[in-house]
Amino acid sequence: MRPALTSPDIHLLRSCCLAGLGIAFIPDALLPDPGDAPPLTPVLDDVIGAPCTLRLTVTQPLAKLPKIKLILDKVTRFIDALDSPA
Repeated sequence: MRPALTSPDIHLLRSCCLAGLGIAFIPDALLPDPGDAPPLTPVLDDVIGAPCTLRLTVTQPLAKLPKIKLILDKVTRFIDALDSPA
């Protein structure tokens, strides 16, 4: 199987799916689609998909800044919540 359209623009790919033009290999942002669009339905989960490693890197002095530390703490809590069983 080969794609009819490739694009690095996930918004374009989502729009094509919402318009009924086919399926797309796009990340699940865990966010609702904007506007009145119905949610996209995942398909081929057992065929396509893989865990993705997220690496956040900052210098040690930067990581000590209160605003940066707050963001790092929130991202860590978010990822930990994803990993814990519901």
